[in-house]
Amino acid sequence: MAAIIQVLAMFHNKSEKWAKYYFTGPALFFLIVALIFPILFTLVASFTDWGLSSVEAPDVVGLENYLDFFSDKRFINSVGRTIKFSLMTSFCETVLGVAFAIVFSRNFRGKNISKTLCLMPFAATPVAVGVVWKLILDPTLGAANYILGFFGIEGQQFFSAENALNTLIFIEIWQGTPIVALIVAAGLSTLPTDCLESARVDGANAWQSFWRITFPLMQTTIFTAFILRFMEVSKAFDIIYSTTQGGPVYNSETLNLYAYVTAFQHYKFGKASALVVLFTVIITILGGLLLQLKKRMEVDY
Repeated sequence: MAAIIQVLAMFHNKSEKWAKYYFTGPALFFLIVALIFPILFTLVASFTDWGLSSVEAPDVVGLENYLDFFSDKRFINSVGRTIKFSLMTSFCETVLGVAFAIVFSRNFRGKNISKTLCLMPFAATPVAVGVVWKLILDPTLGAANYILGFFGIEGQQFFSAENALNTLIFIEIWQGTPIVALIVAAGLSTLPTDCLESARVDGANAWQSFWRITFPLMQTTIFTAFILRFMEVSKAFDIIYSTTQGGPVYNSETLNLYAYVTAFQHYKFGKASALVVLFTVIITILGGLLLQLKKRMEVDY
């Protein structure tokens, strides 16, 4: 009897020891299948000439797909547009988000209604936002040119080759600014009020209080919001595809859209996989540089 109890006790101890693996095993397996496998599959496919229209097995071409991109003007232009789109959008969203957060940190009549209206764009789906803005900015039937004409201003071609990318930046700013305002407002609510009250007593105006006190204390939060929005905006696809589809003549085509067209319109999955890998590397490098800049700012202050 004593031997049986001892065996059961040993089994119980081993069960407790391995319980963490029993419970985390399914989640770990799902993570490997859903995350790691697609990454490895894309990486392997990027070294082949895999095409859906071909009936033959894909051949291994090594670095040929990658080397082709460096002489591809369309790829080089799409890299420049992606960086411009991401940086300009993230910067403007951060500036406007900070401004909105400061305004909403004050008490005024209709504050709750204003905050709700400010957050409404972020609650909408990107495809719906793109479709609605495409209708508003339509050069012939859109409300935007009608309003401009009411004030005697000539109508604009918002989705022309010269204006398409800037129009997309504006639409993305309109939708993304509320989340930055929300992040900064949360940070402002944790700031000590003693410093600001002392500054008011010493005669500091609103701008001096912000630049000398609020911004130094909030710079980490603000820059974190900027980095988060940069990483998110760099992957933008829905709004671009639902409005311009990268046109006209590729003038609003980003890396994301170029990869989509290569894979699902030209059926060159090997080349598209290489493009996705390059896109990931470029965004990772830019994100790393921004994180290093953030660390330096923290050290300086």
